Amino acid sequence: MRQTEPVKKESEPATDRLLALLREMCPECIVEGKVDFDKLRAALGDVVD
Repeated sequence: MRQTEPVKKESEPATDRLLALLREMCPECIVEGKVDFDKLRAALGDVVD
């Protein structure tokens, strides 16, 4: 019989996951652990208003 892995009872907050993803995809937009929205807007270019 196959063993199943225990399921985590607590999950990582969505904001932490999103910040980690942004840090991975656009590291220049993270300054001192926070999102630099001016740099994020510049990175996104015409995609954002």
